[in-house]
Amino acid sequence: MLKSGLGPAAVLLLAVACVLLRPTAPPVSHQGSAAGGGGQQAVGGTCGGKRTQPQAGCYSRPRPTPNSTTAAPAAATGVAATPGSGPPQGALLSQPAGDGLYIVRFRQYRMAADHLAALQAALAYGSPPDSWQWVERHNPAAAFPTDFGLLRLAAPEAALKSRLEQLPFVKGVHPERRLTRSLLAAPEPGAEQQEEHAQDAAAADAARPGTQFAPCSSSSSGGVGSLEQACASKRQGRLQTRPTFSLEDNLSEEEEELADALSARIGNDTFTPESSQQRRLRRRLQGRRRRQLLQQGTLASILQADSLWAQGFRGQGVKMGVFDTGIKGDHPDVKHIVERSNWTHEPTLDDGLGHGSFVAGVIAGTEPTCPGLAPEVSLYTFRVFTNDQVSYTSWFLDAFNYAIASRMNVVNLSIGGPDYLDEPFAEKVAEITSAGIIMVSAIGNDGPLYGTLNNPADQNDVIGIGGIDYSDQIAPFSSRGMSTWEVPLGYGRSKPDVMAYGRDVQGSKIGGGCRSLSGTSVASPVVAGAVCLLASVVPEEKRWQLLNPASMKQALVEGAVRLPGLNLYEQGAGKLSVVNSKAVLEQYVPRASLVPASLNFTDCPYMWPFCRQPLYATAMPLMFNATILNGLGLTGRLEGAPAWTPADDGGRLLDVRFEYSEQLWPWSGYLALFIRVRDEGAAFQGSGGGEVAFTVVSPPAPGEAAPRRSTVRVPLTVGIIPTPDRKLRLLWDQFHSIRYPPAYFPRDDLQARHAEHAALYVRHDILDWHGDHPHTNYHDMFNALRDEGFFLEVLASPATCFNASLYGSLLVVDSEDEWYPEEVAKLAADVEGQGLGLLVFADWYHLESIQRLRFYDDNTRSWWEAATGGANVPALNDMLTPYGVAFESGALEVEVHIKGVQGPFHMASGVPLKTLPVGSWMHRADPKPGDGELPLPPSTSLTPLPRCSPCAAAAQSPAPGFPVLGLLQHGAGRVGLYGDSNCLDSSHSRSKCFKLLIKMAAWAAGEVRRALPRAAPPRLAVFGCTLPSLLQPVPRSSCSGRRCMLRCLPAYLPTYLPPHLPCLTPRLGAPSRAPRRRCRR
Repeated sequence: MLKSGLGPAAVLLLAVACVLLRPTAPPVSHQGSAAGGGGQQAVGGTCGGKRTQPQAGCYSRPRPTPNSTTAAPAAATGVAATPGSGPPQGALLSQPAGDGLYIVRFRQYRMAADHLAALQAALAYGSPPDSWQWVERHNPAAAFPTDFGLLRLAAPEAALKSRLEQLPFVKGVHPERRLTRSLLAAPEPGAEQQEEHAQDAAAADAARPGTQFAPCSSSSSGGVGSLEQACASKRQGRLQTRPTFSLEDNLSEEEEELADALSARIGNDTFTPESSQQRRLRRRLQGRRRRQLLQQGTLASILQADSLWAQGFRGQGVKMGVFDTGIKGDHPDVKHIVERSNWTHEPTLDDGLGHGSFVAGVIAGTEPTCPGLAPEVSLYTFRVFTNDQVSYTSWFLDAFNYAIASRMNVVNLSIGGPDYLDEPFAEKVAEITSAGIIMVSAIGNDGPLYGTLNNPADQNDVIGIGGIDYSDQIAPFSSRGMSTWEVPLGYGRSKPDVMAYGRDVQGSKIGGGCRSLSGTSVASPVVAGAVCLLASVVPEEKRWQLLNPASMKQALVEGAVRLPGLNLYEQGAGKLSVVNSKAVLEQYVPRASLVPASLNFTDCPYMWPFCRQPLYATAMPLMFNATILNGLGLTGRLEGAPAWTPADDGGRLLDVRFEYSEQLWPWSGYLALFIRVRDEGAAFQGSGGGEVAFTVVSPPAPGEAAPRRSTVRVPLTVGIIPTPDRKLRLLWDQFHSIRYPPAYFPRDDLQARHAEHAALYVRHDILDWHGDHPHTNYHDMFNALRDEGFFLEVLASPATCFNASLYGSLLVVDSEDEWYPEEVAKLAADVEGQGLGLLVFADWYHLESIQRLRFYDDNTRSWWEAATGGANVPALNDMLTPYGVAFESGALEVEVHIKGVQGPFHMASGVPLKTLPVGSWMHRADPKPGDGELPLPPSTSLTPLPRCSPCAAAAQSPAPGFPVLGLLQHGAGRVGLYGDSNCLDSSHSRSKCFKLLIKMAAWAAGEVRRALPRAAPPRLAVFGCTLPSLLQPVPRSSCSGRRCMLRCLPAYLPTYLPPHLPCLTPRLGAPSRAPRRRCRR
């Protein structure tokens, strides 16, 4: 996990100091609007809160009025917030993030004026007076100490940024980030309700004098331009939520086809404009579903929250912070709004979109037809998103600091994105939870894809929420695990934590009444409301001594009900159960625990993928990354290493090793298990069981003298089988796979299903960020291999670190990293001498396309250039040099059909073959109308393939079509190449090629029967030359003078070089921060 540079104790002391320094709060007004100030406001005539003349380090602009209804901040700035007042003359309402803005994080909390004075003193010499400017932030947090400042650096920025980073009191310097999200709220089911909502929106617009932003529309139809107005334009910004439309499940065949068109996942595969017929269907389906929900009762009654209400528990005494788009101060259905604050540059506290009102209603609404779960909770709203759904990191940092100073108990963030390396944001989240604040966050709407967990919900100290429907089926949009922080060297954690209703959930409208929305951004406030309700169950005198982020998560996961048919990485602990969690809290004593609490790796499907592949001797270790929850305190440690105690004969054959957090903070840590079968168990078949035990020690609580201790005992069971035949064992190369973040890697499929929307499609979801692991976006491929009896193991170390005699083939798929020369030499020796099969599935590599994907990122003030294409073809060609084969540059879109092996399937943005040695076999994909290289971006033509003059077919022209598949014998081993990995990838594939992979794996492992059948010429050929047999050896004597070979094989392979590369021990606790080497473009 990312950890703050401040120690836990220091953070806690600073948080207490912030509270003690807080002035007495005056009464809060909930009426009228306030003028805006925000994280990117530059104010005139002041510097560090003091009236001065403009000087170096002080930015002069007209002063904006405060952005909160609290009187204290208004008094501090000397400007009153009057009802109905607009922005003052000349106020700056917005500025681009790319205007040289940087977040400077300090090592201590101090008043902004003190930080500014320290910077002025440190930069007084050696920096031009106009090289930097302090940007003041007028918001409620300005009255409290802060740990960061916002600076505008003059170009060139690099030198001053480097100097700032060297200052001893500066923790880090980071570009200000623009945070964007798309809120696709499900429209109302009928015209009457739609008109009512339109009136609400119009009224909200009217309440924003001078605003230049309009709510994002989800009802546009037509071409690409209208789709962009429909919130389908995704930047590479940090935060992104994509709620999806909800549909009726039991439909006629015709309705199902239309429903499929409606349920296109924005950001994944399809951009289909909505027709009038589809809109009518959607309204009819939503009306039918709403009637069904009304028959079932309200959300509160379905979750049995009303049973707690009857006992007097209604969320009273709990402070709930909602970070969203705001709410009306006089909202008729949300009664207990204590304070509203605005952290944006827009001059309003109200909600202009409806999302913030909806979330607040789910938590604390009082409307009888759609009541919230905690109707008497004290609600604090933090307006951190504008009406055009834009925010900035500095707005969140200020709002988080204010939440700490205001002693929030629970906060809800219905936001998320893939960039877990955004250190200012991620570390501030850890600081929030270290202050004892329980954070609930949406896991993301990138389902049904695996490896798509969003941050901050994927952090251990945050309660991450997935979505289900009222039939207890996982919502198709809900993101799936595992986490990808730890890949490629380790294994990800299990998330989400729990599931909650996120489809057609009823909540409040902007002006009152009920509406329904779908998405994990809806499921998150369901759990946040339940957390507030459950907190009120604990007696107030000991409530916040018992409750913290760990203990509340323990109550939720231990009380959750497991859903049938779903695995751990889909549902976490299962469906939220308010009643069960209440029972846990009523008996709760501070303790530590492990998530999951039982490790039965034979339990299918819950413990997929482990239950699908038993353990056996000589295999790569089973790696599992569990989460330690420390309800004892903010910090803790393990008292000694965990111990493994076998319980049966199989357990005594297991070698169980551990890696774990040196310090548990905040409230949590990781426990990694590495499980192997000892060599003496090579013939054993059965199960192996035992117990893992460890003790957590935390400092004593206030009033206690002795440290707190808690021993955790976890049962563990695995399945064990005799070591399978070498031919059935495949090794997956994970070591050479890199994804976003930490670098810009574009996705593997550059074309949309609908060519007219291709440009929008690629721009919307260009990042390759799903992990490229057999248990994330290649999970269907993993299942297909297991169904055919193959065993797939993962190599998370260099290719010098495995025994090739144990495996039939090494599988290299969508490789982005470079290959060490020692790896290339060792792998070539393994293929020729050990009979190892080598199967390579490449992906597009097209320089012009790579250049077209270049863009300027306002967040980092730099041009983002793709590190490579879909795959690093130059690096792959280096690895393939000993075999005389190479891939060409390209981005092919063709249909492939291999008779007797695989029916027609699509090559999506793939590369053709360039060279193959004599004696190889090659399959061509016949060009058809519409096939060819990718038209967007423009492509270059293929390099013509040479003829083989010594062959009988020398006078013939090269066979038509694109060479896409190559097979060859190399010494004792076999090599197979295919130019596309999309047909194996579950994220964006348009067709599958699992049958081809299975046949290639059987052939590469040395199967006697022909795995790939012979086809009539010119189907299988070498550069147009017909060959007599499938596996004709390469004639070494022909190496000189063969014009059909662009690269001749050497007469002998290099002798095996003992590798000097270390065999890396997988580490599961820390994220991979940067590529090991720069990928060549």
